[in-house]
Amino acid sequence: MEHVWEDILTQQISNATLEDAVKKSPRKWVYLFSEGNADMRTLLGGKGAGVAEMTKAGLPVPPGFTITTEACIAYYEARKRFPQGMWEQVLAALKIVEQQTGHAAVKIRRTWGRSAGKTPGGNHGEPSET
Repeated sequence: MEHVWEDILTQQISNATLEDAVKKSPRKWVYLFSEGNADMRTLLGGKGAGVAEMTKAGLPVPPGFTITTEACIAYYEARKRFPQGMWEQVLAALKIVEQQTGHAAVKIRRTWGRSAGKTPGGNHGEPSET
């Protein structure tokens, strides 16, 4: 069954590029690490902007992408439904990461949801999945 899922995913992501997916969407929901910078902290979140800066500085950061905070807000406003075009952008970004790494398998880290508020007691937000 796992191979069937990989085949379906590969077919889906090979049909579009990130640029094409963005053109078909109301906005850009997904940024490759190489596209971001520190000035985009509000849009990419602290981790997304930080990894973008490390990528631009030439540090050994594996290829990846960030889903914007706007996408997260839209997701909750739409009662936990992906915003229009976001999934297609994610699939296209996955294809780019696969091409950059030469591997079909990717690691997805989920920090989706509320912004993690830092307090003396720790972070409060949804748990991350890796």
